[in-house]
Amino acid sequence: MAPSTPDPTQSTYTGKDRWWLVLAAVPLLFLSWLALSVVSLTIARVVPVWVTGLLTEIQGAIVVASYLVSLAAPLVIHHDRQFVAARSRWSPSVLYYLAVIPLANVVVTGLYLWRRHRYVGRP
Repeated sequence: MAPSTPDPTQSTYTGKDRWWLVLAAVPLLFLSWLALSVVSLTIARVVPVWVTGLLTEIQGAIVVASYLVSLAAPLVIHHDRQFVAARSRWSPSVLYYLAVIPLANVVVTGLYLWRRHRYVGRP
């Protein structure tokens, strides 16, 4: 007997469909940090020291936020995997749990969100 594929109209998962928003924060936080780093390095010689110090503090806050999102990634991916599997023919791999690893999480979550878009249509 062949394994059956889930019917998107017969969903068994009743949770929220917004788990992907947390995952979308990972690449956005990285790009924010990167842009702020470039700006900070570019203007460092022409602005007062307190300005670059402030930019450095903001970068630190972005890094802390990124780590917190990375720590939450396995829980978020677990719930979103259930949602996606219940509504599409794609059953995301457990390898996406590697989103807990800093810097690798940018690539892993980007790939996950891209594939999720192909099968679910959102984000």
